[in-house]
Amino acid sequence: MAETPGAKPDSGSALKPDAKPDTPKPDATPDASKTPDSSAPPSAPAPAAAAAPPTAPERYTLSLPEGAHLDSGDLAAFERFARTNNWTNQDAQQVLEEHAAALQAQSAHYRAELEKDPIYGGANLMETERLCNLALDRLRPRGTPAGDEIRRALVKTGWGNYKPVVALFADIGRMMAEDKTTGALGFRLTPEKPNPADALFPTTVGVSGG
Repeated sequence: MAETPGAKPDSGSALKPDAKPDTPKPDATPDASKTPDSSAPPSAPAPAAAAAPPTAPERYTLSLPEGAHLDSGDLAAFERFARTNNWTNQDAQQVLEEHAAALQAQSAHYRAELEKDPIYGGANLMETERLCNLALDRLRPRGTPAGDEIRRALVKTGWGNYKPVVALFADIGRMMAEDKTTGALGFRLTPEKPNPADALFPTTVGVSGG
């Protein structure tokens, strides 16, 4: 068969037997359902088991600090307070020592202020102490329950050196001393004989303790 002028020879079918079919290209956009969300916060690790809070011991073994003006009754009351607050023995001992130190510091501060006072301190301090104990021994004798209790309280709290308390007892003692030596009409009376016990139990603080 004659070729048609201008027609190109037939090169065969477009799908050649040895040609491989085109494979589809993978989609460049990842599947959002399969990709982790980078905006989500990372999951927190599982919390560790919390340590058990400290608890009060079955029995406290506390000791009074050296030089503290506290007694066994104070220690028992402190132990009850520590147990109410669920303190360990170590915590309770530390607070007890801090409390005793604070009381001692307060007493020392009161004493320093008293010694600087121009009326009751300084050169008048010894007379102030004598008058204080004169009043205290008359109103609350040493050796009685009330007398021993107030002396312990004055020493324990430091109020035996607190100027307003010392001044009050000194003024009362001065009034009592004047009543002993002067009658109602101003006549001087015969002074009492000294008590031998005064020499055995001298006083050396504003208001002496037991």
